[in-house]
Amino acid sequence: MNRVKSIWLLLSSDAVLCCNEQQQTSSTGINLMSLELFTKIAKLAIEQSWECTILADSNAIPEAYQVLCDKIDAHIVIPSNYNGIVSGECTTVVFESNRMEFIAKYPLVSRAILRVQRSHLPQLSKMTLVLLNHFPHISIKHPELLQYNDEDMIIYKDQLLEISQWLLDKEESWSDYRVSCLTDRFWINDANECSAGIKSLAIGPTGGLYLCTATAHDGRSPCGHILGKLEIPNRHLLTRGYSVPCGKCDASHCSRCAFLNKQSTLEFCVPSKNVCQIAHFEMEVQAWFAQQAMKKGLWNESFSAPESPTIYDPYELVKVEEAPPIGNLWHRLVTFDGHPENLRPPMMLDIIHNIQGCFQALVTCTKAGHAPSVELMKSDILASLRRQTIEQYRDAMFQKDCPTVHEIELLMCNAVREILNSTE
Repeated sequence: MNRVKSIWLLLSSDAVLCCNEQQQTSSTGINLMSLELFTKIAKLAIEQSWECTILADSNAIPEAYQVLCDKIDAHIVIPSNYNGIVSGECTTVVFESNRMEFIAKYPLVSRAILRVQRSHLPQLSKMTLVLLNHFPHISIKHPELLQYNDEDMIIYKDQLLEISQWLLDKEESWSDYRVSCLTDRFWINDANECSAGIKSLAIGPTGGLYLCTATAHDGRSPCGHILGKLEIPNRHLLTRGYSVPCGKCDASHCSRCAFLNKQSTLEFCVPSKNVCQIAHFEMEVQAWFAQQAMKKGLWNESFSAPESPTIYDPYELVKVEEAPPIGNLWHRLVTFDGHPENLRPPMMLDIIHNIQGCFQALVTCTKAGHAPSVELMKSDILASLRRQTIEQYRDAMFQKDCPTVHEIELLMCNAVREILNSTE
């Protein structure tokens, strides 16, 4: 817990959904955190200087709990149908895209979260602009992101362009508004990831510890208790340093959502295609926005000006000209059932040798001036299959002084990068 800087506290089992978790049916027999436990957590928060965010349900926060919230200077996140008294300075309101009727209820609140359903993507611009007329700071979340197809992504990009144009039409006052996926990048120089499980943890209503609010809502097993120990196996895998795709990516506004990563690729540190693709579309629109603002003389020189992204997934560079023959080795990987006990170290060594062979083929092609095509990189089915196995073996050392699987990956990717740079 010594690295934790902030906590998200779910006050009840029906606490508001505020991130990328799917919509769920409200709980029956709502389990409110006991005042005794809440008092102990508040004391710990003061001792550890934690930043605290409280997730409430639709019921008014009891007065005794509110007193503790005030003592720890907590930020409070509430659903749009909240029934209590609201303080504007420390409150964020969450709107589901199918429940927008309470917008005018919060005249003193400046922050809102919009959780957009996939079917509502064509109305995203309209909904966001309505919200911006009441809340100058908006965050957009995508609970159904993993189900988006290419058409959804194009619709989303077009909607962001419409929002951008609305902001640009505000002339000098455009910077009074913030849209997380569109303008937050202008104000930050470092990665804006959520750091779930590293610097941030969620606490359930019975004191269980979770990587984030989404994993708590999703019914995952806790990784400890706030009054006991924190146990996160392979915790280092949550960091950017252990993510080969994210290590050199310049989408610093991306939260690197560990919840979506684990759902889609079975690895905390490996994003799915959709997670990367949506960040890339956002960066394209951000770059367009910045260019238009500069042309109009509306750009603050202190802002960080993004450029259109050129980002490649190192995992997808293993395929150069055509797929390697599907022999017994790759058959083992294809039939892997997700249980690491069924994938032995000798099999992983064979796989590593095959990957090294693909790497050598890539080096040869690169030296000859033949870069792998986008079509080949997109159609590489082995990349996604390998993602399902590699996490279990990132730190495996098969003999003394042998590099780990992760170190081999980094050596390969760095070597490819050096060759590519030398041929430019």
